[in-house]
Amino acid sequence: LLTFEFLAKQWIAFRLDKMGRLEQHGGEEQYRYAGEEDCIENALILIIDIISGACIDDNNIALFSKVRHHLGTNTDLLQESLLELGLLVDRLGIENKGINARELKISDDDQRLVTSIVRLLGNVCFRCKENQDIIRNTNVPVPRINIPYVEEYTQFSSADDRSPANIRHGLHVLLSCTSFAYGCFTLREWAIVAIRNILDGNEMNQKEVEKLEAQQALQTPELKKLGMKVNLDKRGQVHVTPEGLPPPSFRST
Repeated sequence: LLTFEFLAKQWIAFRLDKMGRLEQHGGEEQYRYAGEEDCIENALILIIDIISGACIDDNNIALFSKVRHHLGTNTDLLQESLLELGLLVDRLGIENKGINARELKISDDDQRLVTSIVRLLGNVCFRCKENQDIIRNTNVPVPRINIPYVEEYTQFSSADDRSPANIRHGLHVLLSCTSFAYGCFTLREWAIVAIRNILDGNEMNQKEVEKLEAQQALQTPELKKLGMKVNLDKRGQVHVTPEGLPPPSFRST
């Protein structure tokens, strides 16, 4: 257990060191020697890959159940992982703004990082209600400006920032990252596993996801050129119809 705790805390230390430098230099990463950035990024990915890969072992279920519980109760690994995932998802969203889903461009390093974090969250929450609850109860601030790394991501500067409009929790972030599946081959599969493990046997998490629903239909230039329009009915079902015509009604089944 102490080995896993050490690895988790080392990962957090690497991440906080990285974030501290970003805040200190106004969002620009500063490194002490050539290649340090790659070393830090590789260390972050390697450590969580080791932890997540060792959290599931059918040959010693009791031991690794304790490992998962220990990581959730004795370290901030899950909370810090969600914050890092939130940063990554927000940055990818900014970089790919206005781009068709099938044309998403995600660097190899970002693909490795997002997949590793999602895999970690899923494995550490496997049959562990306490860790599942951490995902739901961890608030991840919504960025207020279009800069990939800013101080507001990691702390609230005023009471107004704690309003529901500026807060999302870990479930929101995890579900949001699935929108980048077209740009990352393995992300969809690991996201499905993670969501299943986080919802499994957890009624509160399941209810939270049930409350999420589509808010509006997105009209794309391609559909407009074709003279088509996307409509969203009260039940959240999508209708694609020629412009000027009402959406067809869906028969209940």
